[in-house]
Amino acid sequence: MLIYQFGGALLLGGGMLASLLLAYLFKGSFQPPLLLLVVLVGMLGAFFSALTRLYRIEQLADAVISPTVSQLGAFYLLVFSLIAPVVGGIAALVLYVSFAGEFLQGGLFPSIKCKGECGSFVDVIANYVPNEPKDYAKALVWGFIAGFSERLVPDTLQTFATQRGAQRPAV
Repeated sequence: MLIYQFGGALLLGGGMLASLLLAYLFKGSFQPPLLLLVVLVGMLGAFFSALTRLYRIEQLADAVISPTVSQLGAFYLLVFSLIAPVVGGIAALVLYVSFAGEFLQGGLFPSIKCKGECGSFVDVIANYVPNEPKDYAKALVWGFIAGFSERLVPDTLQTFATQRGAQRPAV
């Protein structure tokens, strides 16, 4: 399982690095959507979190030697290894949409706006960009945190839902 986690993190990191290099080399013609980068960084954060959990010596033996793990086939280990990055990518996506929808605002959060036409879902993906260059960094850092912290986005959503429910007038 450790090999799958490590290999996945390397592939994802390499893919991100390649897309950033392409963006740098072809500045005028290629610009990866911020949404894609935030989701990839969220997945990388989840891989990082899973690797740090497996890196602890006391948990590594449980993960590698456990009877349940040894009975699973390679396909199931691969799928199990991909659960954390999928959850991390979804969490980063939800956080990005929260930024774009201006649910989360303030100095710590990126300010994202639409450049040009944003009438369809594809337009939103392609045309939502940070207001300032530092907002790119903020969006990527928050995407990584969303993937790394398994409870950040669900807890934030629960707090938001609780606050919205408390603000509703009684009928």
